[in-house]
Amino acid sequence: MKSNLILSPSNLGVYVRTRKKRTVIYEEIGKKVYENLIPDTFLIHFENEAELNFKPKKINGIDEINQKCAVHFFQLLNSYNIPSSFLIDKPKNEIIVQKYEKLPIQLKVLNYPDKSIAKTFKVKIGESLAFPLFEIYYDGSAKNLINESHLLAFKIATLDESKVMMRIASKVNAIFKSYFERRDYSLAEFHLEFGKFQDRIFLTSTFGYENIKLVPKGDFPPLEAKTNSPRRIKESFINFQKLIY
Repeated sequence: MKSNLILSPSNLGVYVRTRKKRTVIYEEIGKKVYENLIPDTFLIHFENEAELNFKPKKINGIDEINQKCAVHFFQLLNSYNIPSSFLIDKPKNEIIVQKYEKLPIQLKVLNYPDKSIAKTFKVKIGESLAFPLFEIYYDGSAKNLINESHLLAFKIATLDESKVMMRIASKVNAIFKSYFERRDYSLAEFHLEFGKFQDRIFLTSTFGYENIKLVPKGDFPPLEAKTNSPRRIKESFINFQKLIY
C-alpha cells in the first residue's frame, strides 16, 4: 500500500508483536490519536462515536466504517501525490500515520453557498459559484472564523505554509469533485485538517461521512440529519461507505 515514508520490516514487526496502546496525543469525536511504538508515527484508533448536536453519541459498528473510508480517501489522494500523514492500513479500526504537530485550524471548502452565505450575499442555496470558497476556523470552532493574516500574526503558519495548505485544499477539491460527479453526486463542502513534521506541511484529515457533505446532482439544499436515532445515523454512515466503493 502506498505511503509517504519507507518503514523498515523490523519496525513493522515491533508493531505486529504488540498492540499495547501508548499515550493519548489528542482525541476528537470518533477517534483517538496515540503515541506509537514505531518511531515518528502515531496510531489512530477509530471509536464507535458520531457527532450529534456538537456532542459525541455512541453508535456501535461505525468505527470500522470510518477506518475503511479514511483509508480509501488517503489512498485516493496519495495516488495523486497529495502529501498526507497516511502510512499503513491496519485491520478493523486502526491506521498508522506520520507523527505530526497538529495545526489548530480547520479549513472548510465550499463549492456552493450554504444557508448563511446565501443569506449574506442574497443568492440561492446551491447556486453555482465562480470560484470555491475557503474558510479558516481556529481551534475547530464554527464561531472562530479567521483569515490568513491571523495565521501569520499569531505564528500559526508561515506565508509559505499557508500557500501550501491552500494549494493542497484546491487540489483535493478538484479530485473530490471529479470523484463524486462520477457517482452522480455534487460535492457541496468538506473540511480539512493539517499537520507539520520537520518543516513539512501535510494533510491529516480522516475523511468520511461527517466531514464531506454531498447532494445528489441538482438536489439542493443538502439534506441534514434530523434524527437522534443511532440506527438511522448508522444507516447514513453505511450508505456513505456503499457510495464510495
